[in-house]
Amino acid sequence: MRTVTQWVLWKFEKRGKGKPTKVPYQANGQKASTVDPSHWTTFETALSAFHRGGYSGIGFCFSSSDYFVGIYIDDCIVDGQVCDWALDILSEFDTYAEFSPSGN
Repeated sequence: MRTVTQWVLWKFEKRGKGKPTKVPYQANGQKASTVDPSHWTTFETALSAFHRGGYSGIGFCFSSSDYFVGIYIDDCIVDGQVCDWALDILSEFDTYAEFSPSGN
């Protein structure tokens, strides 16, 4: 994934009723579109911008022209441990996994 130019940065921002949401940004500080490849950058550029500060994290933009698939498994952490049912799903794939910002 690090070799493709499909990366953005994001910040937690409040929308609507004050619930925080992840808003995508380009490395130049402008808001990003997750469906417009001209807004995406390399992993190295996104990581460098993240280290300069002002962002909550970096994110990957999936595209119909790539071969990547994302699987989101919600509410699968109990007392800091991944539930067995979620581990069963993950074991079916040659995958990378991470905790979401919510930690759930």
